[in-house]
Amino acid sequence: MAGHGEIRLIAPFADRRSVRHRADILRAELYLSRAMTHYTFRIRQGAHSSDVAVDLPDDGAAWDEAAMACSDMIRDTIARLGDSPEWRLEVADGSGALRHLFRLTAESFK
Repeated sequence: MAGHGEIRLIAPFADRRSVRHRADILRAELYLSRAMTHYTFRIRQGAHSSDVAVDLPDDGAAWDEAAMACSDMIRDTIARLGDSPEWRLEVADGSGALRHLFRLTAESFK
């Protein structure tokens, strides 16, 4: 039985937590103890755009979070590059100023 403040995992092999899982927990605890800045992650591909609001401690943390998001989405993104050859993840701060840009393009030469 999980006590107060414990994380209880229900998935099989729950006692074997990954390094990334532990790092995510430590990062979350670090973020909770610091002042946060509001960022918007804007994902664009062709005419499609979606915004995700994120509160993070600083620009370095925003870069790290965006880089992890890119690595998590790359497989699905590449599959759609034939329809629209550029994919972007823009990171803007609370004032709307662009802080980071991740871009993936695909070109074919005949």
